[in-house]
Amino acid sequence: MVPASCLSAPLGDPLPDHVHAVSVSMPKWSHVERYEQGCPDLHAALRGGYPRFVYHAYVKELNAYVHERFIADVAKAAFVLPTLDVAQRCRAFVLHSHPTVAIDVLPLPGIEAHAIVLPSDAAGSFKPFWQHSGEILSSRLAEQLLAALRATETPSLGRMDGSQVHSDLRQRIAGLYDVPAQHVSLYPSGMASIFAAFRLVQRLRGHLPGQTVLVGFPYLDTLKMLRRPEWSGGDVRFFPRGDQDDIDAIDKLEHIHAIFTEFPSNPLLRSTDLPRLAAIAHRHNTVLVVDDTVGSYNVNVLKETDSHAADLVATSLTKIFCGTGTVMGGSLVVSPESPHVAALLDALASDSFLYEGDAVALLAASEDLQPRLARINATAATIASRLQAHPMVEAIYYPKFIDTALYEHFNPQAAATDAHGPLLSLVLRGGQAAAKSFYDALTLAKGPSLGTNFTLACPYTLLAHYDELDYVESCGVPRDLLRISIGLEDVDEVWAILSSALVTASTT
Repeated sequence: MVPASCLSAPLGDPLPDHVHAVSVSMPKWSHVERYEQGCPDLHAALRGGYPRFVYHAYVKELNAYVHERFIADVAKAAFVLPTLDVAQRCRAFVLHSHPTVAIDVLPLPGIEAHAIVLPSDAAGSFKPFWQHSGEILSSRLAEQLLAALRATETPSLGRMDGSQVHSDLRQRIAGLYDVPAQHVSLYPSGMASIFAAFRLVQRLRGHLPGQTVLVGFPYLDTLKMLRRPEWSGGDVRFFPRGDQDDIDAIDKLEHIHAIFTEFPSNPLLRSTDLPRLAAIAHRHNTVLVVDDTVGSYNVNVLKETDSHAADLVATSLTKIFCGTGTVMGGSLVVSPESPHVAALLDALASDSFLYEGDAVALLAASEDLQPRLARINATAATIASRLQAHPMVEAIYYPKFIDTALYEHFNPQAAATDAHGPLLSLVLRGGQAAAKSFYDALTLAKGPSLGTNFTLACPYTLLAHYDELDYVESCGVPRDLLRISIGLEDVDEVWAILSSALVTASTT
């Protein structure tokens, strides 16, 4: 069942109405604009947000408590991170911008989490680490840490890895890819799984010269993460179209460090030629890393008849795997067919970390994944077809209509089962005025994220790229693009809402 409260919500309400919700309602186009402009009144109205962008209330409360109890120095700030390794990576990140400041890593009593303590005037460098590494402290872990630190006796908090729940979650994910469970590593977010792949590649390549190649226009923080000077030498080559011309150019490069791509891409739903990219990567003795979050569990990019495609598959478990929109998580899966399988597994042997409480929530929410996905696939395919035929729709981006052969290569049954995923994007005739009118008229949930059990819409380019609209448009992403993630509602209910908003847009 889809909660009725998920259909629409006032500005700032969490989506869904849950203490651990990962999205927040921004029901008007102007709300998104004011959010991106940093308007204090708009930000003050938000009672939630995507956890890599907006600190959860429990996280803020925990940081304040740790500062008050252990630091008590107004010239310093404290931020709690889930493990010692993460805290040390964060310390190195901040030191890149502030090489002379004193930064301490503070163990917290009886638990694995550590706080990074740094001068307040260097604290601005923490948020980019949190956002772009994805190595966040989850709201569930923050809630439990607060209770533990305030208790007279430290209770058992659960583990970051190695429990039966972690084993069960690994086994479920492994079954979806038909790989051994030990090929699955777990992380606190999808971005953290991509970051883990990036860290892994850097360790394997050492100081050898090379370029990291990013193929196809990706979700915004993947490109930002790869380009951060704290983590790379500026040697990132970006090929935003991901078409055969781009791959021809990649084929001529020398010293490729690694190749990253999405399948399909977010938000354009493009599918690139993975077998060809894999062949290029292997010729350079390196790996192809694929983020399959948009296509996850519909396509299996580890499976290739003649050779194989991805060496590593990074996935946001926050999305369709969970569906509830109430827990974060990520997975990184190593292909058993990769020529680098032994080195990859060895490098990841002690890298996995995910709070046990989050693993419990992910395991419970994913129990009905297959029937949920089948229903959402069918609804999304119907909605996409109706939108494609509508006179107000200038362009529809959906794997059933674009790069279809490349997509269906990794799911030969997709055409017969309409397994093209929950996500679609569209551009309306009439430019921004029509897009704004359409968005404001929607009575669906409106906010960030995707893959939820409830239909969720956002003006994606405005929300993700507000300060670089000209640049992303030059990469093929329309500035007025709207993204819709289809949920479990009745198909005719969703269509009635969309078609009514289209009528409104047509009179703008």
